Amino acid sequence: MTCYGYISPVAQYAVGLPPQAVTGLLVAVGAGLVAGNAIGGRAADANLRLALFGGILAMIVSLVIVGFSIVNVWAWKETAVRPAGVGGDRT
Repeated sequence: MTCYGYISPVAQYAVGLPPQAVTGLLVAVGAGLVAGNAIGGRAADANLRLALFGGILAMIVSLVIVGFSIVNVWAWKETAVRPAGVGGDRT
């Protein structure tokens, strides 16, 4: 559940999504988490070692995609270092 706290600021300030689009993004992330749990559970039942390797590979690919989607690297660094509401207004 901790990842939800990071999605909104990164989506708004680093990627440039409008606040109205964050709700849809959170729904998509939730659906992806549910699907990932189902797929990961079945994959682990079939072949645990391959499932672990595939999970790590999927995380690497998803982080690379997020990295390429960032429009403003400085905004991402500020969002990652300073939580929302601390140190002034972000508007």
